[in-house]
Amino acid sequence: MRAWLFVLVLLGALAAAEESDAPVGLVSYIGDSLEFDTDAEDPRASLPHIEVVDLSEYTACRDQGFPSDCKFEYPIPYVPEGEAKKLERALSEAWAKYDARVAHRVDAAIYGTALKCQSSPQDKYLGAWDGTAKELPTEEYCDGDLPSAPVMWYPMVCPSFYLDWEDLLQRYTEAILHGYTNYLVDYYTDVGAALARHAPLALQWENGLFPGGGSAIAPVINLDAGSLEQWADLAERAQDADLRGAAYINQALPGIPRELRKVLRNLPDDERSEDGPGLAQLEALKRMITTRGDIFPEGKPQYWAGKNGGPAPEGETGAALPEEYQAYGVVPMMRVYTKTDTEVSPHTPTFFVACLSPTTPPLPVPIPIPLPIVHVAPRAHTGWEAVPEGWPIPGIKGDPLY
Repeated sequence: MRAWLFVLVLLGALAAAEESDAPVGLVSYIGDSLEFDTDAEDPRASLPHIEVVDLSEYTACRDQGFPSDCKFEYPIPYVPEGEAKKLERALSEAWAKYDARVAHRVDAAIYGTALKCQSSPQDKYLGAWDGTAKELPTEEYCDGDLPSAPVMWYPMVCPSFYLDWEDLLQRYTEAILHGYTNYLVDYYTDVGAALARHAPLALQWENGLFPGGGSAIAPVINLDAGSLEQWADLAERAQDADLRGAAYINQALPGIPRELRKVLRNLPDDERSEDGPGLAQLEALKRMITTRGDIFPEGKPQYWAGKNGGPAPEGETGAALPEEYQAYGVVPMMRVYTKTDTEVSPHTPTFFVACLSPTTPPLPVPIPIPLPIVHVAPRAHTGWEAVPEGWPIPGIKGDPLY
């Protein structure tokens, strides 16, 4: 009998909760092998996978007496850690490309196509992952209508100069709007392509990746080797928190008597949790095997551009082999979701004018007019969470799109 039967009995009341922040899904089963099930009816279940429960659908099925056509459990195949990290990079680079296109569009708008659309510029932020500048083809930002000549200006005796400020502002505004209406659409096409390439069978919850909507979630495994050190660290932390902590964490390993497992889980004074099975304070420690951060960490603006330590996310994924997940009752999951961010671009297009020095002969004195770009736009983020078996999955909402 699969673990979800036990879990769902415990969580029946929780699934019916009406609070907006109530959990909507949980990990109900962790597959313990990399073998393929050729007899599985569901193609996703034929691959090595975990299963999650949609709690609202479970409640509806329970109220109907669990009819045969009722579905509330969904398999999600494992994603190799290498592919998950490639997905992180692809999402980061997709935003870098969007930002670069907007910045160079502004540049082309204020200087004109004759100066800015004849050769492809090198952009250091496009190459942040490799630490080298990359070329941005002119067709990426010189599309549509653009003026051919720069904004009109001419020098006067310093500090004076003439500049057609109205034209400058109009060109700047039109370039930004062009980015929103064209390049942002392309950005989300790139996001979808990255998911399809690196995690094609991730489970979408609610309305996909629209801002404020759902998430795409997938369990992550390490195909190369086990992670004995991380499990030893987990057992040590558990032992520090509870006298039976190490034994509790290792209870599913070979050689642990079943009778001892009952003792480990049930002492008279234990406070039970409605959120999930087992000892809550020790189950919570399992989440600590994953420490990996977001590709756009809060408090670190422009991280994707190589600023503030970026662009690669910090921390460990906690990825290991499925047999280890089954033994320790926890699985690391990667989540891709969207939220609206406000961030100043690392690019600052600058229009140069000049004034004339009061000397003989007069000399031009360059004057920069910086045009900073502030993005207020939806952006795909990554989140990592190690989820104990039988416990809710953080950050998801609504129902799965299957």
